[in-house]
Amino acid sequence: MAFPSDLAIARQAALKPLDDIATEMGLAPHLLEPYGRNVMKIDLNAITE
Repeated sequence: MAFPSDLAIARQAALKPLDDIATEMGLAPHLLEPYGRNVMKIDLNAITE
C-alpha cells in the first residue's frame, strides 16, 4: 500500500484566504502584516488584546 507524497497532499489542499482565517480567530486587521499571498505575521500585541 503506497501513501501519497507530501507534495501530492499539498496540491490537493484548498487554501482559505488568510484574512478570513484571521477574522475567524478574532484578530483585528491592524495586528496583521502580510508577507506575500500565503504568509502573514501576527503582531505580538495580539496577545494582550
